Amino acid sequence: MKPFTVLGHYEEGVYMVFFEHPDFMGGNFGGSYHIIASRILGLTYPNYLRYMRDKFGGEIRGREGYSTIIFKDQGKALIAAQELNKAWQGVEKVLSQVTLERKDDIAAPVIKEVNGKLRELRV
Repeated sequence: MKPFTVLGHYEEGVYMVFFEHPDFMGGNFGGSYHIIASRILGLTYPNYLRYMRDKFGGEIRGREGYSTIIFKDQGKALIAAQELNKAWQGVEKVLSQVTLERKDDIAAPVIKEVNGKLRELRV
């Protein structure tokens, strides 16, 4: 799956890299989608913005709340999205392992003593 795509309807001649994934968009995991790209690259959000600016010619916009990165060159935005999707493959690998582990945990109940009685606990 390639969750990072380039959208051009933000503003005329301006492109943004957009994140969309079914498990994150109101799904199993929460958090701010502004910072997910920085985290998969192992960067802080400010360093991610600088990285996108310096490597791909992005422009940082916004001073309050989360600043965003926009691109005036669609080709560079597409290359940035490709790099993020490549990094996302590592996240997908870990997510699939966690999902498998949770299914195994759910399938195998744990029997523990609670208040002097044996109880079946499910994770």
